[in-house]
Amino acid sequence: MQNENTNRKFCVTNVNPNHATSGNQLCDRCNNNQELKMLELKKFESQMDDSCDDKSEYEIYKKKLDHIYDLCPQCKQRVKNHLEVLNSQVG
Repeated sequence: MQNENTNRKFCVTNVNPNHATSGNQLCDRCNNNQELKMLELKKFESQMDDSCDDKSEYEIYKKKLDHIYDLCPQCKQRVKNHLEVLNSQVG
């Protein structure tokens, strides 16, 4: 199931000092899965009456989706490397 109306890229690299982005770090499958996960999260509705528990219920639901739409090993490594580069630029 691919949403042809969106071209979201969930992990991109900065290619110049003006922070223009290109170069999606995720494979097509993982990028599509991230889009599906975001769509599912948008549809989330709490099943509990107590609003205090909504956040924890959301977190449980998000973790479930993270597991279902997990990144492939190659994309996990690319994201890890990308975050390390960003972290070194910040600190």
